[in-house]
Amino acid sequence: MNKRGTFSRLPELKGGRVHEISGCSAIAFSFLHTRDKEIMTCASPHWLGALHPQSLARFCAPQRVLHTACTLEVDALWAAENALRAGCLGVVIVALERTPNLTHFRRLQLAAQAGNTLGLAIVKHPAHSSPAETRWHCTAQYTEEEGGMRLHTSLYKNKKGITGSWVIDVFGEKEHMRLAATPAGEPVWPQRRAG
Repeated sequence: MNKRGTFSRLPELKGGRVHEISGCSAIAFSFLHTRDKEIMTCASPHWLGALHPQSLARFCAPQRVLHTACTLEVDALWAAENALRAGCLGVVIVALERTPNLTHFRRLQLAAQAGNTLGLAIVKHPAHSSPAETRWHCTAQYTEEEGGMRLHTSLYKNKKGITGSWVIDVFGEKEHMRLAATPAGEPVWPQRRAG
């Protein structure tokens, strides 16, 4: 049973599991968890083309990122499943229009467990329910500090821990990056679609 509460420390994304992330800052939040890791992204050519290389370079070394363009979402799910199972990567990110159905998501979870790999599913339209280990909704907030970034993150589902909301201030880049998480009360639930 999940406990609601506010903790200054942001819960970590557990490896060997797949976590779901939505919201306008889902990409930034996802890449915060990729430092010093080999990364594979599985997404549509349009999604990959919209990634800003200099923005990504703030979070990770570009040579550590392998982009896999998949025209169909079923291909992105297949590529992500195989990458998760291989166990040779630190993080596998799959970008999807909506939360995968139970069968597809369960396959991703089993693959992540087999490869002991962190899986991140970035979804544009989260469904009402999901077998994800955790579900996050992330938005950006304005910050006056030059070079700083502020994210508002809501952990609205956690199979094995607390839920809550945090404001994360991000300073610096890559190995010199500092994060400061401030509790922000109850989680904010995104608008979700049936299915």
